[in-house]
Amino acid sequence: MWPWVFLAVVITASALAVVITLMVTSGEEDRGPTTFTVTGTFTLKDGVTGYAPDGGDTVYTSSGSVAAIGQLGPGRHGPSVSCQFDIVIPNVPTGQGPYQIEVSHRGKIGFSEQEANRVAISLGN
Repeated sequence: MWPWVFLAVVITASALAVVITLMVTSGEEDRGPTTFTVTGTFTLKDGVTGYAPDGGDTVYTSSGSVAAIGQLGPGRHGPSVSCQFDIVIPNVPTGQGPYQIEVSHRGKIGFSEQEANRVAISLGN
């Protein structure tokens, strides 16, 4: 009789472990993304001097702490601008806005999560 009792205890414990695992993991699937990517452009208009793209792009949370750091993409020239760079900053944590972005130590500009895919910064006239 003891082997049957032991077998019943093992089966019950295994079933309980499966149920607990399903309960814990099911809550994780409903949370959605925990990070997002900031994209946009940084434009230098005619007349801007003394700029070197050696600084990074930094995103700050509403508390002022650094949320993520990226680098400007390669520059390209256009008819009405001296140079334009792509901004791509991945892994910015969600739910910590409003945010601020600073490009190459040129001052901070605010944005929301909803505006994160169209950040546009320009320097010059």
